[in-house]
Amino acid sequence: MKFVWGLMAALLIPTWATAAGSESDAGTSYGKFVGEVVAKWGPDGRTMELMQPFTYIDGAGAHWNAPAGSVVDGASIPRAAWSFIGGPYEGKYRKASVIHDVACDEKARPWQDVHRAFYHAMLLEGNDPFTAKVMYGAVYLGGPRWEQKKVIAKVPYAKLDSTLREIYADARSRQESVRTEVLRMPGSNANVPDGQVGIGGPQEQDDRTLIVSFISTPVEIDEQEFKRLQAFVKNNNPSLEEIENFQP
Repeated sequence: MKFVWGLMAALLIPTWATAAGSESDAGTSYGKFVGEVVAKWGPDGRTMELMQPFTYIDGAGAHWNAPAGSVVDGASIPRAAWSFIGGPYEGKYRKASVIHDVACDEKARPWQDVHRAFYHAMLLEGNDPFTAKVMYGAVYLGGPRWEQKKVIAKVPYAKLDSTLREIYADARSRQESVRTEVLRMPGSNANVPDGQVGIGGPQEQDDRTLIVSFISTPVEIDEQEFKRLQAFVKNNNPSLEEIENFQP
């Protein structure tokens, strides 16, 4: 995808965007930044390396660390959004983008949590709610996603099939693909791959442990679809959940 840089001067900020936030935002603490973003250009002229650690502590007290030596380039923000807020090193979202870049590279937390942290960091950095919600929609829909694993222990044998059906139905509702591995509990003599359950002796009735991998693919957002997202946020002041369900 190729998009132009610069601001879209024709965009009008709606009146609700200058308020403290939507009803769900009001009274919420967005946390604090610890340190300053101090960086030097990389030899490629595009990336920047942090010279000292920088941290965002969100409203729930979770630490989002960007250690010294981290390399950032704003690539975790879809390029379509650059035309709205400026390039990776412009505007009031630079601190939030540093935290977002590092968290997307580390993939240590669910991608959904990483994108929400970006949203709240943007508000802390002084962005109006309209801008923050548009940017949240851009990264949630078109930003990085990665496989997430969930371990479900001690699933009774009798409930194995129904549990697997629920897992697959839930994944479909979120437009995710899913891969499962079914393990017998310790002491059993074998594992059972991909949800296939054997038939036989007492060990077949043991509890199971499920290892579930959820795979989600980001949406390809072009400039026209990004404008539709802007209009949706401008006209509806949606909740974050409604933004997540937006169909570009």
